[in-house]
Amino acid sequence: MRIEATVRSGIPALTDALRGEGSQIVRKATFDVSARTKVNIAQKYQAVDTAFMLNSVGERIVSPFEGESYVGAEYGPYVHNGANGREPRPFQDDAVEEVMPTFERAVEGLFDKANRSVP
Repeated sequence: MRIEATVRSGIPALTDALRGEGSQIVRKATFDVSARTKVNIAQKYQAVDTAFMLNSVGERIVSPFEGESYVGAEYGPYVHNGANGREPRPFQDDAVEEVMPTFERAVEGLFDKANRSVP
């Protein structure tokens, strides 16, 4: 006769259950960064002449847990970082800083939810 103990973490089920929610958090943050970038270009830095750069802001979902927000206008980096004696107008850096607190709270909430549901 022997004594056995079974240890189960519930991690596979937990991972499946929370994968969709985590993916939605990343997706929302990606679109929020793009939206805030547009607001910053138009309002905060008033960097709109023809609206080409403003309309070149977009996003791409790379994987369930990775998204990219971008500015497609070729001159975007020069406006963002400054060039030829012009001051930088870091519209996208500012957008990331504005979105990060909400994103971090959502991720922390997901981890809290995961910790509460582990048997």
